[in-house]
Amino acid sequence: MCNKCNDKIHLKIKNAKDHTIVDIKQVGLSGGKRNIDFSNIKCKSHTLQLCCIFCSNCDELACPGCITKVHAGHTFIEIKEAYCMKVEFLKNRKANSEMNRKNLDDGQRKLNQITEKENSNCQKTIQDIQNQREVLKREIDKYALRLIEEVNLNMTCIQDSISKEKKNS
Repeated sequence: MCNKCNDKIHLKIKNAKDHTIVDIKQVGLSGGKRNIDFSNIKCKSHTLQLCCIFCSNCDELACPGCITKVHAGHTFIEIKEAYCMKVEFLKNRKANSEMNRKNLDDGQRKLNQITEKENSNCQKTIQDIQNQREVLKREIDKYALRLIEEVNLNMTCIQDSISKEKKNS
């Protein structure tokens, strides 16, 4: 914690006198190795007693009073062992989270690449369709003009024949 919080807030907390203060700049620099005193942990239920063991069944610390009243017949381990197991569990969770984050980032990059490629393909396809449409329009226009010329030519031939028939009659 920073000095400001230590001086103005932490010192005013009644149960904080037993806490170990770590400068905020030093957090995480010890590589996770700290000498923790597990012998002065007060029981949440029996405030005058200290916890002496960890109940594996309930996943909580226990004092002698708790052992006889709440945790009878449960499985117990040393507090330090439970602490180490929880730290190891958290380290594994952190590693898994980092790996999942990396996988998500990789997946996002791949999706972005696929999206870019598909957008490019789509634009190319649209352009090809428009180009083909223009080619087809020109060909249809040419064909229509040829048909019109043929009709006009046929009409001219018919009119010429009619004119000849009129002259001959």
